[in-house]
Amino acid sequence: MNTAFLLPALLLFPLIGVVFISLGAAPKKTALGVSVLNLIPGFLLSGTVLRSGEVWFGPEITPARELFPVKFLLGMDGLSLPLVWLTLVVILAAMGVAQEGIKREKEYFICLLLVGLGALGAFLSVDLFYFFSFHEVALIPTFLLIGIWGHGDRSGAAWRMTLYLMLGSLVLLVGLIGS
Repeated sequence: MNTAFLLPALLLFPLIGVVFISLGAAPKKTALGVSVLNLIPGFLLSGTVLRSGEVWFGPEITPARELFPVKFLLGMDGLSLPLVWLTLVVILAAMGVAQEGIKREKEYFICLLLVGLGALGAFLSVDLFYFFSFHEVALIPTFLLIGIWGHGDRSGAAWRMTLYLMLGSLVLLVGLIGS
């Protein structure tokens, strides 16, 4: 079985879910469906990585290489495997426990899918540039999730969390530029 398409599929399914929800699909059903569907490539990749005991690379996207001096290459090994599974399960659980009639339901599920996309992309990225980029993809939806749908001092918590994450991003960016 050719499993080269499975790594990009882990990133493509949440993106497709965002597009469908943006176009008017039922937010909770679409997000849940995409998240359950995303377990399939995760399961198949887990078997491949665990059986081979080595890093599993997806196909290199060549148009990105011609535009940028970095490779858009995804990989999974024994370190990223549990992190990917944790992300898949936590995002699915977050969607499953979402209350009925949540305000701004469409935006809520789009944010959840984008946080999942950013986390999965960061854990699957082989190049530091794309690790940084996917980390940033998750930053704004995380701010919105905490600030809009959080409890207690949600505004203060959202700002503090975002500032901490941005400080970490700044350190990573300085290291990226310096290397």
